[in-house]
Amino acid sequence: MADAATITTHGASLPVLAEPSGQSTRRAFLTAAAVLAPAIALAAPIPAAADVDAAIFGAWQRYVAAHAMIEKDGRNADSYWGIVDEAHKLIQSTTAQTPRGIEVQVWTALHTSGAFLADDDAAVLRMDAGYLQQNHRNFDWKVLPLLAAIQSLRSMGDKA
Repeated sequence: MADAATITTHGASLPVLAEPSGQSTRRAFLTAAAVLAPAIALAAPIPAAADVDAAIFGAWQRYVAAHAMIEKDGRNADSYWGIVDEAHKLIQSTTAQTPRGIEVQVWTALHTSGAFLADDDAAVLRMDAGYLQQNHRNFDWKVLPLLAAIQSLRSMGDKA
C-alpha cells in the first residue's frame, strides 16, 4: 500500500484505506479522522505566531494518524511505518520556536521511550498529561521528568 492515495483534512494527510475488495470506504476514513481529532485539536488554540512550528505540528498529526492506522490494520500496516518514520525524523530534526512546538517534541520522545505500558499508548498519542499524572505509578520512572517538562511548557504558553 506504499502508493496509497491520501486525503488531506485540517492540514493532516490521511491515507485512504481499502477494504479487501480494494474499494476505499468512508468508514475507514472516518475512523482515521476520529482518532486524529485530538491531534487536530492541538493546533486549534495555537496563535498565528506559532506558524513557525507548523512543520512540527503537521508531522505530529501524521504520526498520530499513522499510529491509528497501524492499530487498525495490524499486519497490513507496513506502509504506515514509513509515515511514522518520516514524521519522527522531521520532529526530531526541526528546531522548535515555541513552547507548543517543544511540547510536541517531548511527547514524541515520551512515545518512543517505551517508558509506559502499551495499553496507555492512546493517552500518549492524544497528549493526555492528566492521564499520565493520575497513572504515573504505572509507568517507568523515565516518564516523570518528561511529564514535568510538558507541564512546564504548558505553563509557559506563549510567554517564551
